[in-house]
Amino acid sequence: MSSNIWLPPIIALTIGLIGAFLAARLLRAKARGNAKTPDRNDAASDLRLRVRDLEIRRDELYQRLAQADEEGLGEAERADLEQAAARTLRDLDQAQAAYAAAAPEGAKTHDASSTPDGAIGGATVAPHAVAGRVRSAAVIGFLSGFATAALVGILFYWADRDAKPRPMEEQQAGRPVPGGDEPHGDAPLPPVVASQVAELEAQIGADPDDLDARKQLALTLLSADRFVPAFEQASEVLQRSPGDPDAVFVHGVVRIAMGQNPEGIRLLDQVLESYPQHVYALLYKGIGQVRLGQQDEALATWREGIAQAGGSQPEIEGLMAELEQRMQNGGAPAAAPAAASSAAPSTSAPGTGSQALVWQTPTDWAEEKPSSPMRRAQYRVPGPGGDAELVVFYFGPGQGGDALANAQRWAGQFRQADGSDSVEAMTTSDRKVGDTSVMMVEVGGIYSGGMSGASESSDYHLLGAIAEGPDANWFFKLTGPESTVESQRAGFDALVASLRPGQG
Repeated sequence: MSSNIWLPPIIALTIGLIGAFLAARLLRAKARGNAKTPDRNDAASDLRLRVRDLEIRRDELYQRLAQADEEGLGEAERADLEQAAARTLRDLDQAQAAYAAAAPEGAKTHDASSTPDGAIGGATVAPHAVAGRVRSAAVIGFLSGFATAALVGILFYWADRDAKPRPMEEQQAGRPVPGGDEPHGDAPLPPVVASQVAELEAQIGADPDDLDARKQLALTLLSADRFVPAFEQASEVLQRSPGDPDAVFVHGVVRIAMGQNPEGIRLLDQVLESYPQHVYALLYKGIGQVRLGQQDEALATWREGIAQAGGSQPEIEGLMAELEQRMQNGGAPAAAPAAASSAAPSTSAPGTGSQALVWQTPTDWAEEKPSSPMRRAQYRVPGPGGDAELVVFYFGPGQGGDALANAQRWAGQFRQADGSDSVEAMTTSDRKVGDTSVMMVEVGGIYSGGMSGASESSDYHLLGAIAEGPDANWFFKLTGPESTVESQRAGFDALVASLRPGQG
């Protein structure tokens, strides 16, 4: 093994040990000083240290998640980090509340000179307790420095290892190789979205007080499921503009996504107090209520969302159909949709059988886990302009609305550069696939679809198919850069041509 691999970590370890020793001495001196002039009682002091530790832990997790793409973390590793961040945020909220309750009045401005030596917050501390804390501080400082040095050494090793070509055995074993064609569980942002994020970050770099740019960035990241950086940007907005509804909405959705449902619902209610017509706040509030077992309340919330949307909202209608089916089954979860496959016909219905549709996908399309409960199947579609996405929706028996209304809604997610009406620019045609009637839809322009409409993508195109299933319509929506969608037109037509009813 080459000595070049180990030389950097050995140097880093040596520096780290020296730093650990110095840190231990500083902490020891600080601990002695704190023992003489403390400003907390024991309980409050311990809570303050816990809050500080959790803040450091939170920042470390945010940093790791922000660098997840650069480090090549997989979907499972990112999910673990997000769960850890969620737990840390929850623990930090609890610790901050406990500290606020335990801290004595005026503790932050406590005069150390009024406290006798060896007393903390008026409570006498035995000398051996002070000494024990001093020793603990020294040990913690030494171990922290050693751990930091070890981490630096490991990072040097990983960087050196990953910079080398993967051996052929790994490629033959089917492991993803950087730059290869294998699907990645956590793909980077689409080029258009990545460009928008970079542009907004540049605006913020030039003017950190540009709250509109920060809100735009937070909503753009949220629509791309980048929860932690979206949360961070929204936090910056709230520091400068407490109660900003857009930032509160982002916090609420992130809390729901991370399983902190009561806090998420509270934040979304705060948005709805000012903006009762906020459909997506109602949508995610209902999701949080379902997770808390409040099915009736969720149905009432979603009915309000449909009313605020003008009487039709397919995403909410689909969620309601799922929940009602679950309640009819005695509370048991509805059958999970079977995953679609590029190698064989696939079913994406809530339960297979005569009510389902099945189809075949092109072999170069990568099946992905649906990013929201509203989707029945999801594919990453490669092409020269960057990845496009095919999403399949089925909202349950009798749900989803008629084909033309949905086609017009899709067209409404685009705008034309010359200001003309996108509905008029849309083209539709009818075709028969066996006994299945299908409306084909096509429109292009500047795309502003997505969860919140926070970002726009120029030169985008949509190919859609609305198939009349046995009990309700099925919606196939391919959107992405125009050149990519055009290159995949034949593949999309082949998928539509393969549609057929499921087998009973």
